[in-house]
Amino acid sequence: MAAHIEKINLIKAKDPAEALKYSAEELGAMLREASSSLRRFSSSGMEGLTGPLGIVQVGADLAAVDQLALIKFAAFISINLAVVNALPFPGLDGGQMIFVLIEALRGKRLSPRLENGINFVAVLLLASLSLTLIAGDISRGVSSLEKVMEANPLMSLPGR
Repeated sequence: MAAHIEKINLIKAKDPAEALKYSAEELGAMLREASSSLRRFSSSGMEGLTGPLGIVQVGADLAAVDQLALIKFAAFISINLAVVNALPFPGLDGGQMIFVLIEALRGKRLSPRLENGINFVAVLLLASLSLTLIAGDISRGVSSLEKVMEANPLMSLPGR
């Protein structure tokens, strides 16, 4: 992953208006990238997704190369979380907005039991996705560790 990391150039604004302009441009670029990532996920499935362990690894790689890149990465993660949280999926804020919209259209709230059941199933699905991503992160980490150990005969696991 570190091979794809580029140093970030710091742009110094002349005044607050210019800083706001640069910030808006960067936010727009990050939002476009987040929505593009979401489209790629919806068309290719879980391939290329990483979980929290993979995100920490990318952050560590970035921190070793460039602190500004790490700050930009943290901002990108925050924007991605906001975009995903806004999706109209139960268990997320966007899903809650769907429930509010249904309530507005019907003139009355869905049964709390139904709403809770829908949210429960959605949270189980999200937890399953999270566990799957963590397992993938661990698998990639173990695979990477084995490659390092094969390349260096002085490093070996006990019993090998």
